This record gives sequence, C-alpha cells and structure tokens, in this order.
Amino acid sequence: KVLRFRYPAPVTKPYDKYWISTEELQEKAYAELMKEQRDARHIAKLISAGKAENEKNAQLADIRARALDVTMQMANNEQEFMKQSRNHENGILNADEYNFLYAEHMEKQAELDSVLQSYMEIMDEIELAFSLKNPWIIRFSDVTAEDAFSSKGIKKYITKVWVYRFDTVRLEFSLPEWKKRFPQAWFSEER
Repeated sequence: KVLRFRYPAPVTKPYDKYWISTEELQEKAYAELMKEQRDARHIAKLISAGKAENEKNAQLADIRARALDVTMQMANNEQEFMKQSRNHENGILNADEYNFLYAEHMEKQAELDSVLQSYMEIMDEIELAFSLKNPWIIRFSDVTAEDAFSSKGIKKYITKVWVYRFDTVRLEFSLPEWKKRFPQAWFSEER
C-alpha cells in the first residue's frame, strides 16, 4: 500500500522521494500517539503528586486579581450611584436625570458583571485543567492504537495528519487547548 499526494510545492522543486508507505505512516503516527499518551500520563502523575498546585495557583492568582479589580469597580460604581440616589431624594436631581443615571449605572454594572462572569469561567477552567478530570488527560492517558486508528477513533483523537516531504509525519490531536494550560517545560522533563 502506498499513499500518494499532490505536490505541495512547484514541480521544479526536487523531493528525495514521492511517496510514503502506509506502514511507515502508521509507525510514525503510532509513535506520535504514544508520545501524547506518555505526556498525558506524566501530567496526571504530577497532578496526583501535588506538584501542579504551584502552577495552578500562579495562574489562578492572576485571574483572581483581575476579578477582585472588577468587583472593586462594581462596588465603586454602586457607591457612586447611591450618592446620585441620595441627590435625587434630596431634590438635587430631577426624575429624568435620575432615570438617565440609573440606566447608565445598570448598563455599567451589567458590563462589569459580564467581565466578572468570564473571569469566574476561566478560574473554573483552570481548576478543571489542573485536575485528573482534565478532558485531555482523560482522553489520552488510556488511549490504545486500536482505539485511535479505528474509524471512530481517528475523529475522536486526531484532528489532522501532516506529512512533510513524504518523510516526516506529525499529528494534531484533539483538545489541544487543555494541554496548552501546562508549562512546556513539563513535557520535556525526564520521566
């Protein structure tokens, strides 16, 4: 069996070879898949041993600081509006001015609340990423070649297969956003 591809470059550009055997493609794809499995298992061990807590807390600290800033803005906005409400009660502001300020206040609070909710979602994602319930860890820590290279498995585990110059094979796996949460140095550590 042989896989043939169209030229990715002009015909005048020479290639060392013009085909890749399916066996070679499978071997290289299998090696990439097993590396992804080793990475997932390695990260799972780090999480289980509690070695990922510092990184998780560092990522959470930044988001928590931003969320705290937003809550402070909300509190300041609320205090400012309370002053305007007292001015309205004391007759300094008429009803039209008060209604305008009220609508402006509610719009600002809704905007800040939306930002705060997005930070809360990010914090939940970080908590999930640094747990054994991370979708990438769950999917790849127990993957087998039979699962991954079945017709359903290819769609579940692999998003793209790149073949360069009919020699180098690189797979793009599903759920890369969950893997990217971890520092790259963790993937190059000795296991």
